[in-house]
Amino acid sequence: MRVALALNIAIKRWCVGANNLIPMEIALKIAEKIRANERFAAYIVIPMWPEGVPTGAATQRILYWQVCLS
Repeated sequence: MRVALALNIAIKRWCVGANNLIPMEIALKIAEKIRANERFAAYIVIPMWPEGVPTGAATQRILYWQVCLS
């Protein structure tokens, strides 16, 4: 089962050209709907603060080092 899953993922990566599974699955689903001439909608939600709350200590450290190293 794991071999089949790994092979399926490898084939999808080759066809779509993405290393991340999320955009790969979105692109494959959109292409599938276009080929079938079906109506579809894709809602992609991106977090406002992917690193965490901007005022949090961990996020402030990340921002500090980004500024220092740039």
